[in-house]
Amino acid sequence: FNVEKNQEEVTKETLNIQEEARSVEISDIKDTLIDISDLISDLNTKCDAREEEEKNIKESLLVQKAVSNKLCDTAKIMTSKITNTAEKCEVINSQQLKVEIDTQNALQLN
Repeated sequence: FNVEKNQEEVTKETLNIQEEARSVEISDIKDTLIDISDLISDLNTKCDAREEEEKNIKESLLVQKAVSNKLCDTAKIMTSKITNTAEKCEVINSQQLKVEIDTQNALQLN
């Protein structure tokens, strides 16, 4: 009878130890899952920040492209105006030369 009772106590103690071990394992697993969850949250935050940074860079590049295009358009307009002004100067110079020649010819005739 004592052997049976001792065997029963040993079995109970073994079951208690196994239950404690399981409890510790479960606690460790929960802690590990919390750590993993925190890491995933950090990664998501970093990914969101990176996506925002990429969006800002793209917007900045679009603005720079628009400014560059506007500068090119302005340069073309200025080049055209300079060319037109140069052509007008040539016409005026040609007319002035003609007036000077006509004036000299008139003076020589007198």
